[in-house]
Amino acid sequence: MLLIRRFRNGDLEEVINLFKQTVKNINIQDYEDNQIQAWLSNLDYVKWQESLLNHISFLAFINNELVGFADMTEDGYLDRLYVSYKYQKQGIASKLLNKLEKEVKVKTYTTFSSITAKNFFLKKGYTVVYENHVTRNGIILTNYYMKKTV
Repeated sequence: MLLIRRFRNGDLEEVINLFKQTVKNINIQDYEDNQIQAWLSNLDYVKWQESLLNHISFLAFINNELVGFADMTEDGYLDRLYVSYKYQKQGIASKLLNKLEKEVKVKTYTTFSSITAKNFFLKKGYTVVYENHVTRNGIILTNYYMKKTV
């Protein structure tokens, strides 16, 4: 059974491990090896901890195993949404997104979506505003600025 709870102190290492494993195993289908390495480089644990504590942040568990996490600002910006590579396509991302959108009541939700997650967000009513390019360690990563108006 899926249990969703808020992020709290002590969760960060498990969250970052899930993030890294998901990017390495899932996003690799849409990004080159050097892009994955750039994406995962120089993670600032202090900034992650601060933002996850300051945002509305939820973690999803199955049998006490972290299977996903997501966080959103109070103005409707979805910062992160990741589901373990072992638990893809089981509705976990949808449940996390729905919980955040119920918690954060705004007229417009926004996010920067990876190539990999773009179709998920399109199915959830988000539209592409523009293609975006981020440079990390000299490597260009493509994502999409998307929004959903309710």
